[in-house]
Amino acid sequence: MKLCTALVVLATSGLLASCAHIQPDPYPGDMASDIRSAETSADHEALARQYDDLARSMQAKAEQQKKTLEEYNRHAYYYGRQTYDQIENAQALVRVYQDAADAYSNLAHYHRRVAQDMKQWPPS
Repeated sequence: MKLCTALVVLATSGLLASCAHIQPDPYPGDMASDIRSAETSADHEALARQYDDLARSMQAKAEQQKKTLEEYNRHAYYYGRQTYDQIENAQALVRVYQDAADAYSNLAHYHRRVAQDMKQWPPS
C-alpha cells in the first residue's frame, strides 16, 4: 500500500514538473547588485544597454498582445462567452507591457545621462 502511494506521488510530481514552463531569466545575475556596484561611465552605459534590451523585449510583448487583441476583435464569435474577458485581459497586458517598456526606457535614459555626467567630471 505504501509502495503504491509512493509511486503515485512520484508519478504525479514527475508529471507536474514536466508540465511546468520555466522561462529563462534574460539577464542572469542580479541587476540590483550591478546598479549598486556601478562606479564608472562604462558601467552605467552597460546598464543603459541592458535596460534598452528589456524595453525592446517589453515592447515586442506589447505588440504581440495587440495582435492577439485584434484577433479577438475580428473573430469574437470563435471564443464564445469568454470573448469579453479575453479582450479585457489582452488590453490589460498591452498596458502593462507598454508601461514596463516606458519605465525601462526611462531607466536607460537615466543611466546614459549619469554616464555622460561621469565623463565630464571633474568640471574644468
